[in-house]
Amino acid sequence: MFAVLLSLVFGWLPPILIAHRHIWLIYPCTQLYLHLAHAGLGPLVGATASPPLEADLYSKQMFALFSCLLLQALTICIFCVAGPKPELIPVLHPPTCIYSIALSYYVYKSYGTPIVVSLDWTGTSFHPLHLVMWSASTSVQCILWQQIYHRQCMTLKSFPLPAKSILFAQGMLWTGLLGQLEFCNVLVNWAFNAACFALLYALLFSCTRPLRLAEEHYHRLATVNVPARTKPDGAPDPDREQHDAALRRIALHFRCARLYVFASWHGFPIVWALGVSGVIDGEMREMLYAICDVLAKFLPVSTYLSMLDVRY
Repeated sequence: MFAVLLSLVFGWLPPILIAHRHIWLIYPCTQLYLHLAHAGLGPLVGATASPPLEADLYSKQMFALFSCLLLQALTICIFCVAGPKPELIPVLHPPTCIYSIALSYYVYKSYGTPIVVSLDWTGTSFHPLHLVMWSASTSVQCILWQQIYHRQCMTLKSFPLPAKSILFAQGMLWTGLLGQLEFCNVLVNWAFNAACFALLYALLFSCTRPLRLAEEHYHRLATVNVPARTKPDGAPDPDREQHDAALRRIALHFRCARLYVFASWHGFPIVWALGVSGVIDGEMREMLYAICDVLAKFLPVSTYLSMLDVRY
């Protein structure tokens, strides 16, 4: 996987184009990735299967939450198919897929036998599958923003796979996983964690670039060709002013989404720092990470629908 992503980033392979009508393939791909990781990650990092604790109520609450979010997203998809807006379906697949990824993780954690590393380099337990879930959901989120930009601003039937953003996401989370393991020298852990932090900011700037380009696109549409905003007699054209106001609102939606991602994603390093410093234990860290998941990545489908063009 890393070899393919590096080849795409450096141009050794032609860009992989994803047709909007084929975006539904992310469902089986991400679920296969998550299940294979659950089966093979334990022996790799020294994790053991552990039955879920009865006291682990927050995992069951997260399971209920993401079940409701997934049901909501599927309901919206059904109404779009049966209603006048079937063209919205490709845009709804990525956020729905993110909910399904999170739900699969909390099924493992609440009702299965999740793999747990009993002691990491700080002496607390952690769930390596959580990092795998992040790598899958973050990659889908990068695909979603790339898809929205190319669909709305370039009106193309396909869009290139955001290989650079996905490479940063995978690199960030796998270095973060290695940084949690116990090595002979603690400097190795700090090196992996430093690389994880560097890749986090590289990912933030890379994955939010489509949101910034979309904001600039709609802002440009609302400000160019100023003379056309008046009637031949010089009076303001109310229809054009109303249209420009709608374009400015869409641009504002993209800006708010981009700024929100920058702000909310900083919750993860804050929780990590609290865990390393010993302020919180392993279970509290997992609970705070789950809250960060909800705030940072798993936004309602309506958030993405609000960023679509007024013609829809």
